[in-house]
Amino acid sequence: MDVTANEDEQISTDEHHEKWRQKVEAWLAVCADPSGPEDASDHLRYFKTLLASSPPSVAKVFHSTQTDRRIDSLLLQNALESAAAQLLAEVPHGFMISRPVAGPAICTIVLPGLSDEFTYESSNEALAFVGALAKATIKLAHGENRPAELAKKQVRH
Repeated sequence: MDVTANEDEQISTDEHHEKWRQKVEAWLAVCADPSGPEDASDHLRYFKTLLASSPPSVAKVFHSTQTDRRIDSLLLQNALESAAAQLLAEVPHGFMISRPVAGPAICTIVLPGLSDEFTYESSNEALAFVGALAKATIKLAHGENRPAELAKKQVRH
């Protein structure tokens, strides 16, 4: 067995995880206050592309979203909350969204296999939901989970 090849592969994998995490964190930084529904739709669409390029531990859990045309269709119709929910349609989860009369939406998501809950705040409910999900995927990407358990618990249609 060539140890050097395995070390190079590990470095490459670590670099991919780190670059992907940086992209997700940059995305989170701009999603807190979108300028309008079109902007929010673009943010959701971009997060879907981030899932498509995600590390294997995330891709195992969210594999169905990569080819889900329903999400694209919902985004075209500006059904942002439905598109956001579709990202987790086959993944067991719990969430809560709250929004005061005047103020941002706050969403908290819990995924089985992760020990923490993840919260994100945005002026848009759908982006609050997906922002909390994005924070959870960062944790999934860094192996602080049981992705095989999550994949097994996925709802089958």
